[in-house]
Amino acid sequence: MDGRSACVCFLLALLLLGNPTSAEELDPGTCGTEVDRLDPCIKTLCKWNCELVAMKRGGHLTSYECGDRECKCDFCTSSIGADEHRLHV
Repeated sequence: MDGRSACVCFLLALLLLGNPTSAEELDPGTCGTEVDRLDPCIKTLCKWNCELVAMKRGGHLTSYECGDRECKCDFCTSSIGADEHRLHV
């Protein structure tokens, strides 16, 4: 399996088997943080994982950070004035 196929399989697994706690939606106008184990943490995969987490929570990604063996996602739900929240990398 080449690198691209492995990456697609990994992303599909994240989508289908995602963290059960990430399925909980946040109340409108609130923000949350989630830290997921991602070993090794690759910036692109971390961002994709965070985008999926934010979508599952009914919000949008505001920032993400790739650590040694973890990926930290910050996200907020849409509300009036949601345009104030921009992706900060």
